[in-house]
Amino acid sequence: MAKKRKPIVMYFYAPEWDRNASEKKDKVVKACKEFGLTYNLIDVETQNGVSSSIKYGVRNVPTAVILKDGKTIGVEKGNYIHDLLANYC
Repeated sequence: MAKKRKPIVMYFYAPEWDRNASEKKDKVVKACKEFGLTYNLIDVETQNGVSSSIKYGVRNVPTAVILKDGKTIGVEKGNYIHDLLANYC
């Protein structure tokens, strides 16, 4: 019996100019841990963050792109992403 894979949350944020970015990020990390989701934190102001933003079509922050088996299954935007992650478990 194959093990069911859980989605991966790609969380895009901008700590340099969003004064609440750290608090929002911490809520997303806590929710991912609570739901057993793997997550990647992506600072859009870094070179890797810029290229990842382009790859996933992220134009606003904060944004979470939810992937499963390499495919996008959801995109959540705004300050309450952590409340929406339960929908992907």
